[in-house]
Amino acid sequence: MLLKPNLLHGLEPDRCVTTHPAVVAAIPRLLVEHGCRVLIADSPGGGVIYSEANLRRAYARAGYMAATEETGAALNYDTGSSSVSFPEGAAMRQFSIITPGRGG
Repeated sequence: MLLKPNLLHGLEPDRCVTTHPAVVAAIPRLLVEHGCRVLIADSPGGGVIYSEANLRRAYARAGYMAATEETGAALNYDTGSSSVSFPEGAAMRQFSIITPGRGG
């Protein structure tokens, strides 16, 4: 099961930008109790280079590392992505989409 929180730059919980780590811990806790394996995956976005080092830093600052330690969920460090075209777009015609667990 993939859980995609709102990681946005991996800002600290008191900044109220990312999904709070208490929520990120509560959902996997419930899913794991029902036999699911949970992978938490997101990109920091907003011009932050999508690298393993930046993911680790963002997850830690947002409190997600601690959330996974207490729930048994895993954090995604696979930085693969693929491009998706949208020729009808007015401002954007191509998007980079992360591909957790599949590489790039």
